[in-house]
Amino acid sequence: MGIIGSFQGWVGDAGDLYINGANNAGFTSISGAGFLQDRISVGGTSINIKASKSYTITTSQRLYIQGDVYGSFGAGQSGYHYLELKDAISGSTVTSIKTSDASTGNGFSFPISRNITFTPWIIFPYAANGWRGSITRIYIA
Repeated sequence: MGIIGSFQGWVGDAGDLYINGANNAGFTSISGAGFLQDRISVGGTSINIKASKSYTITTSQRLYIQGDVYGSFGAGQSGYHYLELKDAISGSTVTSIKTSDASTGNGFSFPISRNITFTPWIIFPYAANGWRGSITRIYIA
């Protein structure tokens, strides 16, 4: 038909909070993240992104993060480091996982232990040698 287009947008499922540039949840960067046309670029010693919309998650669901995000902790950083999922409104922790238990290079998920309605706030902990990479999708399933 001779129609030439350049559509690069994405239409996600109902559970997609963010997918390849479509920021359905209204995420903004508190620190260490930049929103590009098709991904969230991360770089810095800590990463904090907050949504502006609330979601309900049940115990049978998880919040998934897809992308390739790598953190490098300094030799003096001992103990456990946790990826946190908080409620952006109340500031309370919804759940957390040890970074050593998350394959952040391939994506990871936050388990939910109770039914909850909250506004997602995703926190990558302080890493002395920094975080780098990108997030391409955040979703509930």
